[in-house]
Amino acid sequence: MNKKVNIKEMVDKAIEIVNRTGHVMRDLDSGFEVGPAKDDDILRVQKSSLLQGKVMDCNIFIPKEEVYGNIPDYDPKKIYIVSKRVADALARDPKYKDRYDFIYPVNIEHDQVQKTIVDAYNKVVTDSKGNPVTIKQCKIKGCRGFEIARRAQ
Repeated sequence: MNKKVNIKEMVDKAIEIVNRTGHVMRDLDSGFEVGPAKDDDILRVQKSSLLQGKVMDCNIFIPKEEVYGNIPDYDPKKIYIVSKRVADALARDPKYKDRYDFIYPVNIEHDQVQKTIVDAYNKVVTDSKGNPVTIKQCKIKGCRGFEIARRAQ
């Protein structure tokens, strides 16, 4: 079960909100916004497989997800924004399962935007009539809240 976090209360209590994702985080309800983390500070999930044994000459693997990056030490005056995959992986990890300072965005909203296509020389690509060629892109507008991942009982 996950617990909703009131970001405005955290800011009012002078708790520092640190973004550990590579994206701008924007809470559309409170107006809170924080820029992306630097490359060294981003937390990501890496999937791997562990060999568990063999059955009739067939290897048996178990999938494993690990968080990589510089996982910060606990600080009661800081909350870290991470992706849902990172939050879930940390909640399952025995070393971090009792930490509730990792939150992830929920109710993410997107905007559809038209983007003009440019070529390798940064020149606008046009169709046979001379009109600029555009593509639709999905751009993240922001989220409507954050939650804390809880370890399954």
